[in-house]
Amino acid sequence: GTQELVQRTLSLATQDSDNPDLRDRGYIYWRLLSTDPAAAKAVVLAEKPLITEETDQLDPTLLDELICNIGTMAA
Repeated sequence: GTQELVQRTLSLATQDSDNPDLRDRGYIYWRLLSTDPAAAKAVVLAEKPLITEETDQLDPTLLDELICNIGTMAA
């Protein structure tokens, strides 16, 4: 059922993934589900902000410069 699917998905994310961000997110959701399922439901079903593309509002020269330098950014 649904519980088995969630467990399998979180297991794959935390144990079989090479992506550290995916692993971390899997552990966060796993911990949240195991400690407070109602809070997990509230997090997952919370209203998300609308993602918009604002590149058309930037000066094209500035946008080109930002894109050229994106590789120099650090986390």
